[in-house]
Amino acid sequence: MTDLAQQIIYDKVSAKIQNEITHTINIINSEMEKEVTDETIKNLSNYFIILSNLNQAIALLKNIKPTQKKGSP
Repeated sequence: MTDLAQQIIYDKVSAKIQNEITHTINIINSEMEKEVTDETIKNLSNYFIILSNLNQAIALLKNIKPTQKKGSP
């Protein structure tokens, strides 16, 4: 079985990152509807960088996901 505390932490961190991804996508969609200016392009670039970092965080989190401990039940 996994350590319950580790699983709770993992789940909370995963949910927080997913919420940030959703929030960032909403901002990107909003920015895409604005008039194209240098400021809009700059903002979109920054938000895509943030989104990329969040996606990398999810990938990293999956690599350290708590696993079941081997041994006696």
